[in-house]
Amino acid sequence: VVFDVNGNYRATLTVPRPLGVAVAPNGLLYVGSAVGRKNNPVYVFNPNLTSAGCLGSGACDGFIKPNDITVDKEGRIYVVESDGGVSAVKIYDPSGARVASILGSGTSRLRLPMGVAVDDSTGEIYINDYPLISSGEGARIQVFNQAGTVLRSFGSYGAEIGQILAPVDVALDGTGRLYVSDAAQNIVNIMNASDGAVVGGLYDATKPGF
Repeated sequence: VVFDVNGNYRATLTVPRPLGVAVAPNGLLYVGSAVGRKNNPVYVFNPNLTSAGCLGSGACDGFIKPNDITVDKEGRIYVVESDGGVSAVKIYDPSGARVASILGSGTSRLRLPMGVAVDDSTGEIYINDYPLISSGEGARIQVFNQAGTVLRSFGSYGAEIGQILAPVDVALDGTGRLYVSDAAQNIVNIMNASDGAVVGGLYDATKPGF
């Protein structure tokens, strides 16, 4: 469903099982779909909401589960892929050609990434990992440069202040703050993007997490 900046309804786009959505600086709209078990597209729409095909150079690239999408100020598209043994953030140039993939390595290997955000002032890429149920491993935010090198990591599995149980998305506000939504604790943690220090949280005290 598409609304204008005043919250007025504009249109409804039919996309099977939509997941991530993002708008590029040039007005292109990207919507991930997960209707099948594999080879799912990221649909592209023009600013007037007509179809512009799908993401990929030539043929549509297929995804297992494109959970989240973001676009930086240069028009690069970042797609979170996390299911079926695939854990990566795939990066595309504005023409739709894939130029890189971030997987991490060793202790920084992505486990189950769910959300991605890009700092337009530095180009740094923030990726949140969903924890593995058996061990809690992977409950963290990792920061990568454009070359895919991990720069820093913060967060840990737990229900204390600043810890995360089920991080499903991340966002940056341009003032050095990082927002991490935790679906299990019903809270949005607010952190310093530079070091992960917790500076606040958004939550409904009448509906505490579990």
